[in-house]
Amino acid sequence: MRPEASKGRALLASLVALTLASSAQAQAPTLPAEAMARVTQPEKAEESVGAAKVLGPSVVIVGRRGDGAPPPRAAVDDLHASIAEGLARSGARIVDAEEVGVRGGTCMDGGCVDRLREAELDYVLWAVLSASDRDYTLALRLERLDDPEQASVFAERCALCGLAEACERLEEGASGLLAPLSAEPEEAPRLGLTTEPSGARVVVDGEFVGRSPVERVLSPGTHRIEVSAAGYLDKVHVVEAELSRRLEVGLSLSRVTPAPLPPPAPRLNGWIPIGVGVPMLAGGVVLAAVDGRPPLGCGAESGGCEGRLETSWPAAGMLVAGAALTTLGAVLVHQLRRSRRSKAAAKRAPRGATPAEMTKTKKTKKTKNTKKKS
Repeated sequence: MRPEASKGRALLASLVALTLASSAQAQAPTLPAEAMARVTQPEKAEESVGAAKVLGPSVVIVGRRGDGAPPPRAAVDDLHASIAEGLARSGARIVDAEEVGVRGGTCMDGGCVDRLREAELDYVLWAVLSASDRDYTLALRLERLDDPEQASVFAERCALCGLAEACERLEEGASGLLAPLSAEPEEAPRLGLTTEPSGARVVVDGEFVGRSPVERVLSPGTHRIEVSAAGYLDKVHVVEAELSRRLEVGLSLSRVTPAPLPPPAPRLNGWIPIGVGVPMLAGGVVLAAVDGRPPLGCGAESGGCEGRLETSWPAAGMLVAGAALTTLGAVLVHQLRRSRRSKAAAKRAPRGATPAEMTKTKKTKKTKNTKKKS
């Protein structure tokens, strides 16, 4: 084959390949705007996730010296990195201690806390780490800078464990420190008590709290409520109070059924025994007078009678019975008059006066009347 022919064939093949590539590029579909937006969407999602992380509570990790020897500097960096990973998992934003004026990540002077507060951070995590050979003592305390009393603590002793295991435990412990402080505090239980009738006296756990309706804050647990009102039976109710729960209690009291009044005691009229006793005394006197005398109709005209009247015993019986009845009647009449006088004096006496004061008043009046007469 001649060289000219081979060169011509190669040139022809190159032209055909160039033509096919141009036609394929012309027929290739172009991506629409929506597809392009979907392609760039993961990048925007990553940006939004980063913004959410920035909005999390800010935490600075600061080291403190413990009782034991501190770990080597290289180990401290790894341990602090594990703490930061655990906090980041819980949504915290980690701030470098060097950026807020804490040199070397360790708080060595008294102005350290002031500098942290000036940086307007949310939390500070105090890390107290010590190591002795393969034994690590890990202690973390996460507290709010504006209220150090609000704190969450993690403490563990890792015996015979390497640096990797200590880092894992620190990361796991740090991840659970923020949640208890971020949760909203639970409200104390409240009691709302109404009664029928209203205005009843309310006692909770032996303490008088007012008259219904009552609003009161309770402590969690069991409480005893006692309700009472005049003319009604007392009522006792037991409730179980729980956090963040409001108790609505309505109690209805039952009226007291009055007991039937006893029949009035029969009043003895002293004049009745007197009315019976006086005639009996008179009869006894008559019988005593005729004792030993002849019966009636036994005069001289009738020729006389042999017998005599024996009335001594009947006379004695009637005299004793008549005297007893007359005495009893006189005592009853005296008590009746005394009772009437006491009632009349009680009506005239001022309210609240004692019997001794009433007697003293009577004596004073008698003395005044005696002086007037004299």
